[in-house]
Amino acid sequence: MAGADTSRCTGHCNRFCIIYAATLEIARLFVRLCRLTSVRSRAIEDRPGTWGWAVLGMAPNELRKVLDQFQQSMVRDSVDNPLAYLLISVEQGIPPIKRAKVGVTGDRWSTVIGPPTVLELVMHKCPALRNLPKNELNFRSAQHVLTVSQTDLEYIVGTSAMLESPVLPDFKMWGMDEPEDTYANWGELLRAMAFQVLRSHWISRRLLASSFPAGPTPS
Repeated sequence: MAGADTSRCTGHCNRFCIIYAATLEIARLFVRLCRLTSVRSRAIEDRPGTWGWAVLGMAPNELRKVLDQFQQSMVRDSVDNPLAYLLISVEQGIPPIKRAKVGVTGDRWSTVIGPPTVLELVMHKCPALRNLPKNELNFRSAQHVLTVSQTDLEYIVGTSAMLESPVLPDFKMWGMDEPEDTYANWGELLRAMAFQVLRSHWISRRLLASSFPAGPTPS
């Protein structure tokens, strides 16, 4: 899709035209981002189920160690799920590309993201996690732990001529980790936005709180 044409924007309409064009580019960015994460995730595992859980009560670094040790030590004889049996490697347990990983983190909570089959094993069979407060999230892909290359990032950002245009001087993007950061052009801003979504350290408090309606709420 071609970028929006702002060449005829003059006077008072100029700011509106630029923001309108930027909105279209952001929408296109998220279409491409969702397409990439969906295709890559389906290549890892193509079956129904959630790709994310929220876990409370364990520090992120400790959680990472627990996940690595448990998945490394998995053996086929310990599972009764045929899909889980097939994905476990004799040499390395669950293969690294299929392992559940810590995604976004906060104060006393973390998300764990990975293929549905692996998450079922981790959440129900890992002794260190079995009794912690946790719940499923409405995640349908490896959206915060996907490994991307610079080429992938350029595909997500696109090739619109607007990418070289300067950002409005007082323009701020809500939800960015560093909302006061400045960018030379829209391309820099969209790259930062895409990278944050793929490797985000932010998650909606409402989404997390709704996962624990009768349990602890993160502060």
